[in-house]
Amino acid sequence: MLRIYSCDSIPSRSSTRHFLPKREALLKSVSVRHSRSSFCDQSTRSLNSSFKEQSCPKSLSRTNSIGLSSNVKKFDPRTVQKMVLDWCQNRTRSYKNVNITNFSSSWADGLAFCALIHSYMPHAFDFNKLSGQNRRYNLQLAFDVAYKMANIVPLLEVSDMISMGNRPDDRCIYTYLSTIYSKFNSVKHKSQNLEEIKEHVK
Repeated sequence: MLRIYSCDSIPSRSSTRHFLPKREALLKSVSVRHSRSSFCDQSTRSLNSSFKEQSCPKSLSRTNSIGLSSNVKKFDPRTVQKMVLDWCQNRTRSYKNVNITNFSSSWADGLAFCALIHSYMPHAFDFNKLSGQNRRYNLQLAFDVAYKMANIVPLLEVSDMISMGNRPDDRCIYTYLSTIYSKFNSVKHKSQNLEEIKEHVK
């Protein structure tokens, strides 16, 4: 329905001034969410490209003698996501109050992050003393330990995780978990002793 204002009914500039801060805050919020989403999308594409190169080496994409391409299975990002999810589930299976079924709500209270990091560095902190009620503490602990003891850059912000509530962005979480997976499953890392890492960062 088209609404027609008379000259007298049009709000003055001074009367609408108090709406400007709210409008600017809203635009800033939308801009931050867009930037975070764009970053996660870009990082996810980069990781998928890296996994693709590892799982589909160039030597397998040859053509046979009659010019037909060989039967090479196409890369599917969903396969990589399932691989990372299965890895997370296997590493945290024995941890209390941790049930990983996705890349979003399963990580909201921070316990899953702590369990995953603790499974590789059990001497870094006492997992049994943690509570799902202390979301901010759990998230900060996991991100800090991963960075200080394994040099895993925290791609997630604790404040962002808190603001997203019980349904954090699955793309951002998947991206961060993929970097953890790559770190702990690298040949170089497998040859290192975790106790030596712990002593080194003291």
